[in-house]
Amino acid sequence: MKKHWKKIVIIGGVVLVILIIFAVNLARKRGVTPEVKVEPIARGSVEQIARAEGVIEAVNQVSIGSDIMGRVVEIRVRQGDKVKRGDTLCVVDPRVYKEQVSAAQASLAAQEATLTKLREDYERAKALFEKGLVSKSQLEQAESAFRSAEAQLRAAKAQLSQVRVTYSKAFITSPVDGEVVAVNMEVGEQVIAGTVNISGSVIMVVADMSNAIVKADVDETEVVQVSPGQEVRVKIDAFPDKTFRGIVETRSGVPTSNALSSSVQQAVTYPVDILLLETPKGLLPGMSASCEIITSRADSVLVLPLTAVGSSEGQDVTYIYKAGKAIRTPIKLGVTGEGTAEILEGLAEGDTVIVGPASALLNMKDGAKVKLKKEKEKGKGKPGEEEKKNGRPPVSTRGAKVKI
Repeated sequence: MKKHWKKIVIIGGVVLVILIIFAVNLARKRGVTPEVKVEPIARGSVEQIARAEGVIEAVNQVSIGSDIMGRVVEIRVRQGDKVKRGDTLCVVDPRVYKEQVSAAQASLAAQEATLTKLREDYERAKALFEKGLVSKSQLEQAESAFRSAEAQLRAAKAQLSQVRVTYSKAFITSPVDGEVVAVNMEVGEQVIAGTVNISGSVIMVVADMSNAIVKADVDETEVVQVSPGQEVRVKIDAFPDKTFRGIVETRSGVPTSNALSSSVQQAVTYPVDILLLETPKGLLPGMSASCEIITSRADSVLVLPLTAVGSSEGQDVTYIYKAGKAIRTPIKLGVTGEGTAEILEGLAEGDTVIVGPASALLNMKDGAKVKLKKEKEKGKGKPGEEEKKNGRPPVSTRGAKVKI
């Protein structure tokens, strides 16, 4: 008998739980009318942006090295000095090369004297040959000696010219107008001839900062949208209060990096050169810069917040607020920016669309009753601004491809 009553109690409990769940679900279906935020459709501008980080470089930046080996005996400039093309920057010990010039000059003088004598001998031999006083063989010998001396004189002149050029290389001059942005050596240090990037090969760096570029890297997902001639907004860390204008100059098709680590593939980026259209005073190579490349722009178009966009069966849709109801409306978008998109079809200027909250849009049904959400505080901003203040970006249902 007890077992029978126990069984009845258990069954009753199960039925009660089912009834409660049913009641809760029924209440949810009937639900409270959701509160929504709305915004009228108006005209504005939409920008599609590719972001890139990079460093500043001079368009004309030269690493100054030496074509000869030796010890630096003089440095005539300091970092930050302005220089002109042809100004002497530093001197490599010229003594040995000066001695070579002196030796070549002496050799040339001796060769000139020899040539003068052999010319006279040749002229005398010609005169005697015409009188029949010397043989043809003797004339040919005199001429051969004279011609040989002429060749040796030309070689002596070439040798002198060569050692003079070598001597001049001891006095290293600037190949460009610009500023000395780095001095890597001191007087007394040994300089290594050549252009290889090793210690002792670069004495200093001269850059013309009147024309500067940003050497930036663009992610592979965005680089296909980048092309020369596009406008760029550049923020330089050293000048935080100003945004500078730039333009995409070149885009490389060779990735910067796609190396594999032990288990994680590194992000693939592509080099993009951005020419600065304005260069602030004090700009230096190596400064960090953040770039916003405007890959597409639409002006005076109907603009829709992305928080109002969802996806239904592969079609972009939004909800128009009309007479207390949410009317699902298919739309066609054009240029998509960060937070807004251009409307090509589906909406008209002045239409009121539901822009949030995201929780309401995720569960929205066509024709559902809604009511306008009251602003809690005076002066509350546009949808998405509250999230920005809290350090969170505005939610876009389109980005999540939510079926609504």
